[in-house]
Amino acid sequence: MAGLTPFITAAQLRTTLGLSTYLALFDEDNTGDTDIVDGSDAVALCIKRAHVRVVSRLGILYNKIPDGTDAEISDLLVDAEINYAVGISFDRHPEYVKTYGEDKKRDAAFDQADATMEMIQAAILTIVDAPPAPSPANVGGVVIDSGQRVMIDSNDGCRNSGDY
Repeated sequence: MAGLTPFITAAQLRTTLGLSTYLALFDEDNTGDTDIVDGSDAVALCIKRAHVRVVSRLGILYNKIPDGTDAEISDLLVDAEINYAVGISFDRHPEYVKTYGEDKKRDAAFDQADATMEMIQAAILTIVDAPPAPSPANVGGVVIDSGQRVMIDSNDGCRNSGDY
């Protein structure tokens, strides 16, 4: 998992957060230069942590874990990764979250990412925009009916009508 390339970029995270919030959360040196901030270790770590949260939940479902270098990447996975990255971004500076009341955005981002990944795991949402999408391992199942249960008289003449 460590060698996988994230689905999102720093520019996508910046766009999602908004420039002023992005700089407040990641511009430790107050440069105001998005190119410097986009290339920072803090942004890279945030994106990597978000990516790990997404792919770790796919491992039980798919034979090949999607990678940021794949020709096509599911928009569902990108959405979940962005939401995780937003929540992780806000966790970097809890004082910012408290001061500007961003706790609802933080919580909503994590909740939406978790909900998306849970629905993918439960096969409620399916990855259809990045073929081939193998069927998740948890889809389907077999219910076996061993037949009708009946009361059978035992050899001693008593009915077998107790608990099974």
